[in-house]
This record gives sequence, C-alpha cells and structure tokens, in this order.
Amino acid sequence: MNNTIKLHFHDIVLELTGWDEPNNGRLLRIADLKINGKLENDKYFENWNRLDQQLDKLTLDAPDRMYVYIPSESGGFLIDTTTFDKIVLPYKRLSTLTFIGNFFINDFLVLVYRDELTVFNITVRSAKHYKFPAANLIWSESDINEDLLVTYTDSKTKTKVTEKLVNC
Repeated sequence: MNNTIKLHFHDIVLELTGWDEPNNGRLLRIADLKINGKLENDKYFENWNRLDQQLDKLTLDAPDRMYVYIPSESGGFLIDTTTFDKIVLPYKRLSTLTFIGNFFINDFLVLVYRDELTVFNITVRSAKHYKFPAANLIWSESDINEDLLVTYTDSKTKTKVTEKLVNC
C-alpha cells in the first residue's frame, strides 16, 4: 500500500506507507510527511508517524492557505505554513476509533469525532469541546450564515437530527 495525499496549495505530501495495530482494535495508518521534498517525520511526528484510521472526510488545507491539518493519532496538529511551526491540537484519547473528519471555517478548525465536536480557534489557540456521550455524532458542517450544524442520532428516538450548535 502506498497512497499519496498531495496538498492543493503547498508542496506538502502525506505518503501513506502502511498500517500498524499497536494493540487490539487500535488500527493506525503509518505515514511519511514530506515538505518541499524533504522527509520531516522527526520534526513533526516525534517518532510516532501514525495517523487516525479514517481519512475519508479530511480537509488538510485551510482555505486561507495559512495552515495545514495533519490527523495524527491523539488529536493531530496544524502546520503554520508561514513559519512551518507545529501547533499541537487538544489531546483526544483513542482518536483513531472516533475520528470522522474535519473542516475549516473562518479562523476555526472543526474536528468531528463520534463522541465529540472540537472547535479549535486557530487565532487564539483555544478549543471548545461539545460532547456526545452516546457516540452518536454523524457529521457537522457550516451553513450559509457560518453557523455549525451538527447531525447526530437521537439516542431515545433513534432518528437522525440536525441542530444548529454555535456561530463561528
């Protein structure tokens, strides 16, 4: 297996080179991070170049081209593309089992997990966490007014519900 994810706005490549299962049920992707053709695993991954398993709903480039999101295990990180500094995101226990995807809106990175929505304000580098304890979150998106809409399964009625959560 050798899949390559190339970013749209930068010479940054995530090369998916294999799989790892460090313990039962925790399946991770092994990745190499290349910036301007140079392997940067040591600088950014710190000897653990493992990504969350689910990468279907992944947005790596921020629309303003200032940041790149890397979905490494336990919360991931951002790369500031002007300085190439690493911005560590809030720790997420067992992220590979719960990560659904992410997206950017304005100055926010939204991380969607089955049990939580994390809204990270990139400018002030703080996060708000919206818990979904029944692990029933399906997805989130923004509407035309830049409000966050969250779709989840109601634990009592077992129906799909979409609610406005917060204005970004």
